[in-house]
Amino acid sequence: MSLHQMGLSESCPLFLFTSIVLAVLLQLGSSIPHVAGSEHGRNETDRLALLAFKTEITRDPFGSLNSWNQSLHFCQWTGVTCGRRHQRVIMLNLDGRKLAGSISPHIGNLSFLRELWLVGKIPPELGRLAKLKGLYLGKNNLTGGLPSTFANLSYLEVLSVVDNGITGNIPDALGRLRNLKKLEFGANRFLGTIPSSIFNLSSIELFDVIMNQIQGSLPSSLGITLPNLQIFGVVPPLDKLRDLEKLGFFHNHLGTGEVDDLCFVDSLINATNLYLLDLSENHFGGVTYLPTLESFKGCSCCFLEDNKFYGEIPSSFGNLTFLTVLSLSENNLHGNIPSSIEKDQLLHQLTLDQNNLCGAIPKGVFSLSSLSFLTISHNNFSGSLPVEIGKLNNLELLDVSENMLVGNIPSSLGSCVKLTLLYLDGNQFWGILPSSLSSLRGLILMFLVYIRRFRTRTELPSFRIFGNSLVKLSYQSLLKATDGFSPSNLIGVGSFGSVYKGILDHGEKIVAVKVLNLQYHGASKTFVAECKALRSVKHRNLVKILTACSSVDYQGNDFKALVYEFMINGSLEECLHPNENKDDMHEESRNLNLLQRLNIAIDVASALDYLHHHCPEPIVHCDLKPSNVLLDNEMTGHVGDFGLAKFLQEATYVSSTNHSSSNGLRGSVGYAAPAKRPTDNNFNDNVSLHNFAKMALPEYIASIVDPTLFQRKEKGEASSSINDTGNHCSASSHKIQECLISILKVGIACSEDRARDRPVINDVVNQLDVIRNIFLGRGLHGGKTTGIAV
Repeated sequence: MSLHQMGLSESCPLFLFTSIVLAVLLQLGSSIPHVAGSEHGRNETDRLALLAFKTEITRDPFGSLNSWNQSLHFCQWTGVTCGRRHQRVIMLNLDGRKLAGSISPHIGNLSFLRELWLVGKIPPELGRLAKLKGLYLGKNNLTGGLPSTFANLSYLEVLSVVDNGITGNIPDALGRLRNLKKLEFGANRFLGTIPSSIFNLSSIELFDVIMNQIQGSLPSSLGITLPNLQIFGVVPPLDKLRDLEKLGFFHNHLGTGEVDDLCFVDSLINATNLYLLDLSENHFGGVTYLPTLESFKGCSCCFLEDNKFYGEIPSSFGNLTFLTVLSLSENNLHGNIPSSIEKDQLLHQLTLDQNNLCGAIPKGVFSLSSLSFLTISHNNFSGSLPVEIGKLNNLELLDVSENMLVGNIPSSLGSCVKLTLLYLDGNQFWGILPSSLSSLRGLILMFLVYIRRFRTRTELPSFRIFGNSLVKLSYQSLLKATDGFSPSNLIGVGSFGSVYKGILDHGEKIVAVKVLNLQYHGASKTFVAECKALRSVKHRNLVKILTACSSVDYQGNDFKALVYEFMINGSLEECLHPNENKDDMHEESRNLNLLQRLNIAIDVASALDYLHHHCPEPIVHCDLKPSNVLLDNEMTGHVGDFGLAKFLQEATYVSSTNHSSSNGLRGSVGYAAPAKRPTDNNFNDNVSLHNFAKMALPEYIASIVDPTLFQRKEKGEASSSINDTGNHCSASSHKIQECLISILKVGIACSEDRARDRPVINDVVNQLDVIRNIFLGRGLHGGKTTGIAV
């Protein structure tokens, strides 16, 4: 019987068979090119160059180079991508593997290499890689200077050495790289001036030299200075920038802490169009006297946090009636909040934490009806929390922790219906918790500490340790961690937002930052839903959420993000279904073997069993699919993306009220419940996907699964296989075939049209565990198992 006779449309790729249920999907993959053993002797130059590189690596904490051995063709080694036609190395990506050692000069022999991500010292032999388009050496411990041989890389488009210890001058010869689009030299120790030849590269799209010891001046033709360039540690006069709209010097070492540090602001008196001023994370000192601020009538965002300002908050801030963001946290300010602040009726965010402010909280603050974020923690505010707090109907975050506030918590707080984050710890509140707080259904976190005595104030670190306490991260922190939400840090895009790889300052912890696209309808609801779903769950097969950030960006727009544990091996989707439309230099095939897929299936089923049966309140995920299953360094599966999750009672209600309407459908097409969204349109002659699988078993198992699943390397045994008609070649291949049949039977049972005919998830976990034990030769251990019949 042919596949066409069995009902499969010839236009339907075999990997679409995975679209019925996750348990079935895990056993099938796209047609990942397999390099036969006879090809191992080809392209010896590339293979030997890679092995020479491996010998220079002294530390490999994740075992990333374990696959670099004689049993696999080098094109299948971790981090290696070959061209599909010529089987030559075109990309070497070992980013995030935490390797230590040095870069072997033999890398220069990979003549087809187009993209390189490495660690270690920079050998001049890299200049021989004539076809190289991308050179990524960032976030390592590189020292020394840039080799002048880089000028020979005429096709180079990206040169990134950001966040290292590279010294010396920027080579003038780099001006010959006419195809260069991105030049990233930030966070190093470069000296001298920027070569004039660099400013003749018309192709440059990104030029980053922040956090160096660069000096001198920029050509007048540029119009404005680079926002993070250090020029002798003093900001030059800016009086000619009459049309300036944004001025940002954030995250530098500008200023000396002296009173005249801000004199340069006076030169901006003619910049009446300025609407964003960001001087944060520097060493600017003196009293916060900013007389020129009154000239910036249209200024909407003012970021002055993390400097050395002292004195009282100027009352002139009250004259900036268009102000939406005012951030003065982490300075040495004292006194009270000026009463003039009540004039800023458009104020959306007010952050004054970590100063020495004192006195009662002015009631005028609570007349700011637009206020969404109010943080005044770690000060010396006294008195009670005014009942006027209830007037802030738009308040989403309130942090008054670590002050000297006393009295009862006002019941009017329950009127802040949008409140999601509440911090009251470290004060002297007493009494009964107001029952009105129960009306705050969106409340995600509430920290309360009842104490009747004064506590010793301690300095708050910029980041709290990960663990039971959440980390407080600002928009600026996440902006820095993701390199300005750079496209090079983008690791995924979904319906409601984008996910970026980020590195936090303290501890060099790698995280995944999910930024919600709040312009998309329903994105805000997914933020609350995901926080609500994850706040009380904890399981080894669920992606761990580290914190949430609800703030505003530099434009004054709402900003919401979730910060997760980073999964180094990406998603299951990327492993099973590589994007064939991508350029092959960007696609690293990862061919999961049968045991890995079975383990991941058990991981996912275990997570669902926990969510359905062992949570304090049962949760239905509603959007389970391969792209939402993430893999750590040990290839353990973790279920993520709870943006559509529903608590069981809520989900039951939705189901009962929308049972006849497609509006009740939740999840992605192809991965929703079979009865709601079948995939029968991929088949001929009225054959359904479910029936197709049943018809294929057991005789045609080899025709419907990825053939690489029948290749298993046993100890002391050559790779075994099975041909397309199902003929057995060895006992090992028979064992694999029986395992596949058992797994597919579980998948078929899980995909029955009627819900009552499907097994419960804990039975699925037990059955898959039995299958794995048999496959590994462990037996059943005498335990009672639940069978699933087909």
